[in-house]
Amino acid sequence: MDPGTFDASSLSSFLSLGVNRVSLGVQAFQNELLKVCGRAHCLDHVRESLEIIKSSGLENWSLDLISSLPNQSLEMWEESLRAAIESGAPHLSVYDLQVEEGTKFGAWYKPGQSPLPSEEESAMFYRKAWELLSKAGYEHYEISSYCKRGMECKHNMGYWLNKPYYGFGLGAASYVGGIRFTRSRRMKDYARYVELLESERTREKEIEGLERGGSESENKGMVGVTVIGGLERGEERESESGRLVGRESVWEGVRESESEVVMDAIMLSLRMGRGLEVAGFRGRFGEEILERVCRALRPYVESGHVLPLDEDRRTLSAVDFVRFCESRMQNKSVEYIRLSDPDGFLLSNELISVAFASLSSS
Repeated sequence: MDPGTFDASSLSSFLSLGVNRVSLGVQAFQNELLKVCGRAHCLDHVRESLEIIKSSGLENWSLDLISSLPNQSLEMWEESLRAAIESGAPHLSVYDLQVEEGTKFGAWYKPGQSPLPSEEESAMFYRKAWELLSKAGYEHYEISSYCKRGMECKHNMGYWLNKPYYGFGLGAASYVGGIRFTRSRRMKDYARYVELLESERTREKEIEGLERGGSESENKGMVGVTVIGGLERGEERESESGRLVGRESVWEGVRESESEVVMDAIMLSLRMGRGLEVAGFRGRFGEEILERVCRALRPYVESGHVLPLDEDRRTLSAVDFVRFCESRMQNKSVEYIRLSDPDGFLLSNELISVAFASLSSS
């Protein structure tokens, strides 16, 4: 929810329907920054929304902040962080501004150029968030998320553990059965999509009496595949997912390749405070891939940006990690591999790219 877009009555209605968590998109606690980043709300709306959430009795809620905004100073950022802590939010998401090409914001500002902060200043913002939130009792469980004990966002955890999920609404992404797909961003197409899903449900009910051993052609084309690009009209063919795309019945999704699955596992696990679980990774992808990744990360273990941990999550030395690598992973001392906090997380893109590059080595 964005501040100013709901009141106590609407929040109460959501809660009565079973909604059990709210994420409040505050972004900043300064009116001048809210205005420059195009937010429709002001600080009064923020205060009012916080009071509504607290008075509702809802205990599971989150607050979002954005750093590296135009003309944002370290003092402003610290002020926003302290205000977020004082709000009592059990969960905080702290994002660094990403300027996307092709957007109005991208036309106004260029990364690293004034009035946007430099990379060094952005790193200072990240470190300041880690410093203040850690002191306030928040656990840095994911690269952009902090929480009080036991209040990790299950929604986020589903992403980072690469579990399947459904997304509903315009532009919503889903990941089901190894297929990634996104619903239409246009209301007209989305409405048509919903109509087609309803017709597919009717068809499914009509064939419920068919034997399980029926022909494949009778059982393909049902609800469950897809929403990328647009409606497939007037043809039947095999999609990349291996399922039949029927006439106006479904939209096409993309099944991940094996290498993409491995890269997802590396990227998502290294974004987490818990890190990559060695035994699980080995069991899923094999000894050779694990060895490649470990050897690629070895220099960064020695520099302190990557941490090997034992089964009790105690940090091991670089020497221990070298022994682990030289034993061809037979030494079971290393149970987890994670990025150090905050310096390793600050280099996460580079470190993840290094791990990716190891997968293509001979």
